[in-house]
This record gives sequence, structure tokens and C-alpha cells, in this order.
Amino acid sequence: MNAVGAPPYGTDKDEELGLVTTTPRVTSPDNLAKWDVERWSDLQDDLEHIRDILLRQDAVLNLKDESMAENPEMDEERAEMASFGKKYQILIQCLEVNKAIAPIRWDLEEQILKTDEGQPELDKKKVAEVVRIISEIKNERCVEVAETLFAKKPAKKNKGTETFEDISALAKILDSKPFKYVFRQKPSHPCTHFFLSTAYLSCSPFAA
Repeated sequence: MNAVGAPPYGTDKDEELGLVTTTPRVTSPDNLAKWDVERWSDLQDDLEHIRDILLRQDAVLNLKDESMAENPEMDEERAEMASFGKKYQILIQCLEVNKAIAPIRWDLEEQILKTDEGQPELDKKKVAEVVRIISEIKNERCVEVAETLFAKKPAKKNKGTETFEDISALAKILDSKPFKYVFRQKPSHPCTHFFLSTAYLSCSPFAA
């Protein structure tokens, strides 16, 4: 159910074991199920920023080029491409849904590993935070998907006492799209690949 990327360099633990003694070194990445709301939001913001930059008509120009504009127009033709449009929106929606349940995701995962029956025991404040985030989502489809974790549609104003599906049902939901991280990765691959190839890889000396 969970996904975590292998670190490209030696980690803190590797250094403690004497396996790595040189830099660079990075801290072991967190499991995605441990990401908080802020980290999901940061990822969304970063992708939006990259997309906006690459849709500038002067995105591929050098700074010394005289046609560089302070307020460039958007490349409409490029914006209509799937990786900047439909596929990108699917990716953002996946991130939006996972961000919404971030406050309780790790708690749910841990409880699913321990038992396959009964109701999950969750912190009321965290549940209230999830309901608040869902209530602020503008995309109706994202709201519907996020609310599948609940046995009954949550009220917008709550005290963290909403009823969730039982553990076995939650396990199946979190192991299906878009909560399953493997699915979240799939739409990101063509988007990020296309983003890079559009601005860099097509003219890179390293391209095959």
C-alpha cells in the first residue's frame, strides 16, 4: 500500500554503520503515507510552478535573448497538450485527495496492519482536520473520492466523531486508486517526463 523511494546517496543510518564516510549525503526519505498536509501542498505548488514556467513562450530562450519578456504570454499550443492539460489535472486531483486524508493516513495504515476488522481508532482533532480540508475542496469529484473513507458523508461542521468504514473496507479503499501510491506515480511519470523533454531533453547533448 505504501511507497517510498530509495535514497540516491548514503543515509544517516549508513553513516552510523560506517558504510558511508563521504558527502553528499541525504536523510532517508519519508514514506509517502507519513506526509503531512503541508508536504502534499508543497508538491502541488512546485508542479504548478514548473508547469507555468514551461508554458511561457520564452521558456526555452536564454537570458541574453532580446525577445525575453517580463510578462510573457502562455504558449497556447503547448498548453493543449495532454501532459500540460488532462494528464496534469489527473495528477493534481490525485494529490488533492491524498492531501485531504494526510492527517489520518499513517494511523490508518498502522491499524490496517494490526487487524482486519472493527472500526479504526482515530484522533478526533485529526479527523476534524480531514473533514475541514475536504469541505474546502472545490472539485466535486475529489470530494466524492475523499469521502469514500466515511461510512456516512461527513458534516461540514463536526467534532471529529464521523463514522468511517470498517478496517477491512478501508484496506481495500487505500489499496485502490487514487489512494494507492503506485497509481499516483503513473500519471506523474508522463507529466514530469514531458515537462523535462519539452524544455531540456529535446536539445540536450545527453539525450540518446
